Amino acid sequence: TATTEIYTQAFVGSVRCVQETDLDLRENNIGDVGGAELCKGCISHKKLECLALDGNSLGNKTVIQLGDAIKTMPCIKTLGLWKNRIRSPELVYFADCLRQNISLTSVSYTHLRAHETREDLVCRLLLEKKK
Repeated sequence: TATTEIYTQAFVGSVRCVQETDLDLRENNIGDVGGAELCKGCISHKKLECLALDGNSLGNKTVIQLGDAIKTMPCIKTLGLWKNRIRSPELVYFADCLRQNISLTSVSYTHLRAHETREDLVCRLLLEKKK
């Protein structure tokens, strides 16, 4: 709808204008549409160190875009993803993107253990190897 489009454009604009090094969007339920727009804004943000996305209903539609964005963020150190709907097989790609970012030191992903499949276990171990 037109209202959703205006909202997402404003959302991307606000992400691009963030001057601080931390962006805390926990529990905003931005979903995959908001997550996709967030990724567009993050790609152009070169000073972001902490990105908290816990509890935003992000799913597999967003995880690939987020992984691509993380690869371009030179200062990101902390990423919060607890309580999202990210599952395999996209997790394998996402874990690889995280491993490619040399500045990233901490990723919260505790939600993966709740219903962990064998493929999820591989992804979790890849993420832990990054630490």
